[in-house]
Amino acid sequence: MIKITSDVIIFIFFLWKVFADTDKCKAMSFEGGASKGAYQAGALQAFQDFLDPKEYSYQVVAGVSVGSLNALSFGLMQMGNESSSIKLLRDTWLSITVKDVFINWKDGGIIKGLLFESGIFDSSPERELIANATKQTTGHITRKVSYGTTDMDEGKFYSANDIMTDNTISQWAMCSSAIPLIFPYQICNNKIYSDGQTLISLDVFSPIELCQELGYSDENIIVDVLSLSMFKVPYINTTKLTSIEMVWRAISIHLVNKKRFALQDAKRYHPLVNWRYLVEPSRIPPDEILGFIPLDFNPKKLKETFDLGYNDTVNVIKNKTRVN
Repeated sequence: MIKITSDVIIFIFFLWKVFADTDKCKAMSFEGGASKGAYQAGALQAFQDFLDPKEYSYQVVAGVSVGSLNALSFGLMQMGNESSSIKLLRDTWLSITVKDVFINWKDGGIIKGLLFESGIFDSSPERELIANATKQTTGHITRKVSYGTTDMDEGKFYSANDIMTDNTISQWAMCSSAIPLIFPYQICNNKIYSDGQTLISLDVFSPIELCQELGYSDENIIVDVLSLSMFKVPYINTTKLTSIEMVWRAISIHLVNKKRFALQDAKRYHPLVNWRYLVEPSRIPPDEILGFIPLDFNPKKLKETFDLGYNDTVNVIKNKTRVN
């Protein structure tokens, strides 16, 4: 007969915790947004400071554009070592400068980019940035990873999760973040791809599908969302906007509502999924040029964006804000 001692109780509790943790598929969706990616690094730092590590030990990570770059730190790090992933993101975003992401083309600069290249700027520094970050990981894909990118030949959104390998995952990150006009297109799997945000900025379907591939039913899937823009269009007085400003206002309205409808569709098709944390900016991040171009890699502004992500996430956790 087994004597019920404190050691036996602790062992039973340990087994229960292991079963409870592995009985759920936790997934994170990283939205795209260029330099606003610092916001996600701050959000994850708040997760680390206020949540049990097992709550953000994701079996699945999905990203679009800069979201794919942030997802890379998880996809190539061992499960249970998320603290290293978060440290890598924090250190990268708090030290990055514009020359680490893109530079002018040699022998012609912007004019050369407009007339003779497929992007205004040379994004080769980004490739080196990714390579240096990869060196600080295992270098091997350790969990399910999905990168959203746009097939420019067929005009379709493609989630590169079924053919990525250890050797090609970095190139797929380049494909996912190649902003049309700004950066050159990229070639993956012998096809031309550009930024996934051309079609979708936030991929909330792929994480569910990948969890299902792992054998989990919808009621055992948990999805967190790190958005880089608000789900509600902020009010502004448009009476004094110029024609170009009005165009950008219309584009922002379109993009916000497109993302919101995509999330609503995902919730409608998957009502049993546990839509857990939704983190979104409480205001426009300060790293946008002219208020709408997220390509300002000024260290001071990136730190402000990081802090905004941190503080917004603390409020979400404390107020137990769920995905609506």
